Formats: sequence, structure tokens, C-alpha cells
Amino acid sequence: MEKVTAGLDIGTSSIKLVLYGRKGIIYSDRKDYSGTGSSGQEIDPAKLFKDVISLICKANNRKVKIEAIGLSTIFPSLIVLDEKGSPLTNIITWMDKRGCEIAENFKKNKKQAAILQNKTGCIIHESYSLWKILWLKENKKEIFSGANKFLSLSDYLVYKLTGKYLVSYAIASTTGLFNIKSLKWDKEILKIAGISKDQLSECFSIFHSEELLEKIRLETRLDTDVSLVIGAGDGHLSNVGIGCLTDKTMCSTIGTSAALRIISPYRKHNKSVWKYYLYENKYIFGIAINAGVRTLDWFCKNILHKDSSSLFEDIDNIDLDVLTDIIVLPFLDGERGPNYNYRMSASLIGLNSGNSNSDIYKAAVEGILFNLYDCYRILVIHRKAYREIIATGGYVHTEKILQMQSDIFNIIIKVPCIKEASAAGAAIVALVSIGKIKSLSDIKIKFEKVYSPDIKRHKEYMKKYRRYRKLYKTLSKTASY
Repeated sequence: MEKVTAGLDIGTSSIKLVLYGRKGIIYSDRKDYSGTGSSGQEIDPAKLFKDVISLICKANNRKVKIEAIGLSTIFPSLIVLDEKGSPLTNIITWMDKRGCEIAENFKKNKKQAAILQNKTGCIIHESYSLWKILWLKENKKEIFSGANKFLSLSDYLVYKLTGKYLVSYAIASTTGLFNIKSLKWDKEILKIAGISKDQLSECFSIFHSEELLEKIRLETRLDTDVSLVIGAGDGHLSNVGIGCLTDKTMCSTIGTSAALRIISPYRKHNKSVWKYYLYENKYIFGIAINAGVRTLDWFCKNILHKDSSSLFEDIDNIDLDVLTDIIVLPFLDGERGPNYNYRMSASLIGLNSGNSNSDIYKAAVEGILFNLYDCYRILVIHRKAYREIIATGGYVHTEKILQMQSDIFNIIIKVPCIKEASAAGAAIVALVSIGKIKSLSDIKIKFEKVYSPDIKRHKEYMKKYRRYRKLYKTLSKTASY
């Protein structure tokens, strides 16, 4: 019987689980949430946990011995528990916008905002736990006053599986409440939030493990020596899963949303770049955008009036050599990176009677990649351009988008053989935790495809990108704070 670790990844819209053995991933499964609202802003915790247990039980039916389960979750997120450990709220995801006015008002004091960002590494943005807590304090006083614990999705799952309130430094650093230099909950920020350290989880390394509750072991039929490794966020672990562990390579993810990330020792960056602690002297730097597959799904349903199940088929029909005058600003859910303007809205201009559905759809893809390219330019501004980008997320299955990104960024895009990068990263962290490997870099990553830029198309894209930027600057003035 092969000994394996499990990587459990809780994404924005689905759960993935992989089993990682001596030859890498030997099993992969996923389950779409049964408890997610259409907006994606809240998740029913009871339904989510039921789905988690179901996925673990299904994986444990394999003829393997699971030695540890590594955890990966979306971030930032928030759930409030009462003194009995029962939820007072749903799991509030990063997509929730209720704290945006509070965050924007805070930003008006530039000195205060700079101090907070320097301490936490987090952008002043409503996605972080701090602003969700302040919104609850102002608008849901009965919940705030009855709160015993303010948790993320990660430490809520740890609590449900182990009975203990524990969180990794990595997840703590994505809340806006944690000092990434002292590696402690920041007293002054907690005072702003109106909460105490006792209402938060105790912090540990991403490699920290705990025994599962007996009732969980009995329900899942796992062995008594199986441990839960508390892990990190899905963004952190996406880098880990594809071996993107130094600042020589950049990780690009396009899924529900999109992001660019690098791992390196701490250093100063543009104020648009978030900085999260990972482990030892390593931090993860990056910029995330709201646009992604969710945006393309909306275009399918509402502009092209097509079933979004044909989304990837439509992308395959795109002609890479045809550039139209259509420009899409992809800010259906406001702008996160790089300018964090929640008032920014989506736009589509340049249509004429000769345009087809395929032209509109391609322009939507271009808009997402132009938004991501804005982030790329900021990340490389103080150094030479990266030699390559490693791709993860749902878009690794779409050759046309990968080639378009290579052409726009003028850089090599590599696709690893591992597809569920965050789940694989969680399993690899578990391997380190139980001593099967010495370090995360012991795993050698193989690649199945490489995309090289077409210089002619790159030059044409840069002409269109300049028009995109001009339109953005014009419309952002009407969406200013």
C-alpha cells in the first residue's frame, strides 16, 4: 500500500483534493460547492464542511495510506463564531464589498494608511478581514458583540477538524491584522478593529500539524496517526506546487480571478504590491485582479447569449492573428490591482457591424490580460524582466489564452504537468511536515508545454494596449474616489 499525503484546496467556487505519492500526484478529484451564493461573496460553512468530509472519504477509498492532509484555502476571508464555536455569519469571501467605504475613508489619511500597509503588507482594500470586521462593528452590532472568534476560512476548517484555534503565519498575514515583521497580531490594529488577540487564532508555521478529532477520523475512516498540516493560502501554495520558490520565476494564475506572484526575501515594492509572509525568510509578493474566468463567463451569458459551458470551445475558435478595434475594460466587479478602485466599472467600445461574437470574446480575453499586464509592469519596474512565467489555474487548459499572454507580455509561458497547483502545494508542505522531504525545493517540477512570444503580434498588441491605457485613464477619472 502506497503512503501518500493529501492536498486539500478550498477555492472560490470548488474544492480540489489530490493524493501525492512517490511519483507525484496519483489521484485528483474536485467538487463544486453546494453552498456558494451566485455572487461568490459568501459560502455556507455547514455545506462547505460537508463537502470537505465527502471529498476526504472518497479519496480514502483508494488503496493508499494517507499520512497527512495539507490545507490550502482562499484568502482573505472571515467567519465569526460565538462562544460555543457556532457560526454567527457565513464564510465571507474576498469578493465581499461591504467594507469598501470604510477602507476608502481610511485611505484619505495617507500617513495612517502608509503605516498600516507597511506593518501588514496588505493593501488598504475591502477584501481584507480588518475592513469586514469594522463593517460588522458598525452595521451588525449584535453579531460583533456576540463574537467570540474572528477566523478565516483556513482556521475555521482547522477548528472543525482538530478542535483547536490555530492559523498559519501565512494566512494571518493576509488578514490586515498581522504585523509581517514581528510575526504577531498587531496591538494597534486590533485596537482599530475593536477586538482582542484572544478573539483570534494562535499562529504557527505553515508546516505545523495537529491530530484530527476522533469523530472526524471515525467519519472519514482515516488512521489514528493521520495529521492535519495547517498550510497556507491557495496563492501561496500555487507557487509551491509548481516549484516557483525564488524571485527568478513568476507565477501567473487565472481562475475565478487572476494574480501574479513571486517569492523572495523581504524587500520594498511599489505600494500596489501586497506582501505576505510565507516561511523562514521568504515572503510572497504580488498583485491580484478581480477579472478572470468569472468575467468570461459573464460575457458568454450576457453579451453573447451563449451557455457558458462552451466557454473554452469559444476560446479555441479565436484567431490569434486578427486584432480588432474592440477594447474591453474588464472591471465587472470593480478594480482590485493595480489601482484598487472599487468604483471602476467595465466598458466595451469600438464595435462595428462587421464584428462577430468571436471578436467580442477575444477582446474580453485581451482586456483581462491587459489588466494583468499592468500588474506585471509594476512587479518588474525595479528589476530586469523575468525570463519566464509559470502558469497555473483554469486557463492552463486553453492554449489560445496562454499564447495570447506570451504575445502580450513578450515572455515565455511554461505550463507544468501538475494542474491542481494549490492542492499539490498543500500536499508538498505536508511532505515536509512529516519528514518525507527536507525542503519544498526537493520536488522537481516537469513541464508539458512552453509558449514563446510572437514578436510581430507583440508589437500589434502594444499598439492596442496603449489605446486600452488611454481609455482606462479617461474613464478612471469619472470613477475616482
